Amino acid sequence: MEFLTLKIILLVFMGIVPFVFALIPLQLYKVLVKSKGRLGKNAETTISLLSCFCGGVILGVCLIEMLPDAREDWEKAKGYMEYESDYPYVELLTGVGFFIVYFVEEFLNQMCGLKHDHEDEGVDEVLSTFDSDFDEAPENVRDKRDADLNPLKDVHSKKGITNVLAFVLALVFHTSLEGFAFGVQRNVISMSSLFFGIITHKALVAFSFGMNLAKHLSHNKILVVILVCIISLSSPVGGMIGILIENSEMDATSRFVVSTILTSFSVGTFIYIAFFEVLAPEHANHQPPLLKWGSCCLGYFTMAGFLAYKQEE
Repeated sequence: MEFLTLKIILLVFMGIVPFVFALIPLQLYKVLVKSKGRLGKNAETTISLLSCFCGGVILGVCLIEMLPDAREDWEKAKGYMEYESDYPYVELLTGVGFFIVYFVEEFLNQMCGLKHDHEDEGVDEVLSTFDSDFDEAPENVRDKRDADLNPLKDVHSKKGITNVLAFVLALVFHTSLEGFAFGVQRNVISMSSLFFGIITHKALVAFSFGMNLAKHLSHNKILVVILVCIISLSSPVGGMIGILIENSEMDATSRFVVSTILTSFSVGTFIYIAFFEVLAPEHANHQPPLLKWGSCCLGYFTMAGFLAYKQEE
């Protein structure tokens, strides 16, 4: 199978998987409410370790694969432009990408009053979202717990659709750059490894996001489906843009400059995602800390091993 064809197929899966995982809670939530079931501790630990492994994989892709690629593109661009400078522009742009994502999230929080609390996105929150509704506690206690645990608790009653759209916009910004970074990959191993990291993270986030939508916008299923579609399509669209730039007919200088800028931005975005979106929530939960550390290291060094194997070929 040709490399480009495989990349397009994986992009399609990057749209389908989060769509499915985000819609599952619409029915699953009803079933759990009726059955008053409770997810086991082993499931919590497994998902937490998987998320940490995912963070290690993403970090490995950033530091071992994408950052050197951006530097290589910049060296080629400097050669075409006959520009001589040792200033670390790639690292500068990586920081710019990091702070752009950081700014977008904090700006939306400030303007729309939507707190994207990363402590609420770990596995404990994803699973306790189910459990919190089944506790036989007084109503005022359950209401307080629900308000503390769910970042979208008052979306419908206070800000309604505006806050949901703000949250969706932040997720779209993240996932579109994820897709772009995937689209500019140049070999099967790095592409496959990045795909695993992205798809695992997106599945967990989509499930949590879908659960909150099911609880607070269950009265408007059409709107929920539309928002889920937007989130699901952002990565494939970003990936197609990356593919078009990587295979464009623009002159070599422009192509390498654009690729350097966007890849560096993507590295910054992934560093933000790896630490703030994936590892920070898991660090805050109550799962075994050394197991989480080991799982993250396993993901990172697995990625390092894949890339070392590629270099030997």
